[in-house]
Amino acid sequence: MKLLNRLRKRDINLEIPLGKDGEEVNYYEFADKALNGFESPKLQKRCFQTSK
Repeated sequence: MKLLNRLRKRDINLEIPLGKDGEEVNYYEFADKALNGFESPKLQKRCFQTSK
């Protein structure tokens, strides 16, 4: 976020999820940052499994 703020000084960047329901959500962080997000680890595992 620091780099984004430095490169795009006129933007307003919010580190919050937005949605229509107003419900609380969990954010999951992993060593591999590409996997970070609001999807549960179980769902991510199923999505990234390779089919045999």
